[in-house]
This record gives sequence, structure tokens and C-alpha cells, in this order.
Amino acid sequence: MKEDFLIVHKCILPEYFDAVIAARNLINNRGFNVSDACKEVGISRNTYYKYKDFIFIPSVDQGKKAILAFRLDHKLGVLSNLLNAVATSGGNILAINQEMPIHESAYVTITIDCLNLTDSINDFIEKLKELNGVSSVDLVALE
Repeated sequence: MKEDFLIVHKCILPEYFDAVIAARNLINNRGFNVSDACKEVGISRNTYYKYKDFIFIPSVDQGKKAILAFRLDHKLGVLSNLLNAVATSGGNILAINQEMPIHESAYVTITIDCLNLTDSINDFIEKLKELNGVSSVDLVALE
């Protein structure tokens, strides 16, 4: 079953894939019939029927989680500033694991619910890298 699915960025897909999703939303949420929904989004009924059962966006209910590994300077307030930056960006911290500092560096792993992030995960990580006292940020996993 896993081999039947791919995760791809929509920028490489034909534009009508977005239109199929938009048409399905008009049908399901606004009571449009198939013909009217297809006219509204600019695709043929044939295109809609061909792809409607194969194109989906991730469920908002499931959320998106990321595990990030940090190397922080062992200084007062660095972890607090990091946690505040996550919250300010819309991240919800689910778990924190912190190791004892070694050679003035603290190693911290944070699991974040990214559902309400104000930026893309890449932009979010870049912002965290710029924080004072953050030596490195690595994306361990993304769900």
C-alpha cells in the first residue's frame, strides 16, 4: 500500500489538480452540481471524474508534526528564547528532551505540532537558526 502513494510538492503537478480539489469543495461544501463546479474552476467534467478519487489534500485534523534537534549555547535564557520563538511562530510544543550540557553546548530535541505555523517549515527552521545562542538546527522527522 505504501508503494501506491507519493508525496510531491504541488508546484510540479498540473494546475488542474488544484482545480479538481476546488471543484470537489464546491460540490461538497456549497451544494454545486458537478457541471457548475467544473465551469466555476475551469476544468472539464471528464478531468474532474478522472481525478476526483485520487487527489487529496492532507487532513487538517491530523496536523503536522516535526522533530527538531538543536545545539544551543549553554547560557541563561537561550532555551527560553527558543521556546518563545516557537510559540510566536504558531508552533505548539508537544515534547522536549534535553541532555546535560557538554563543552558549553546543550543538546535539545523538540517535537512540535506545526499545524498553525505562520511560515513554511523551512522558513521556520531558518528563523530558529538566527536566534542568539542557537548553534545548529536539524530537522529529524516531519509527519
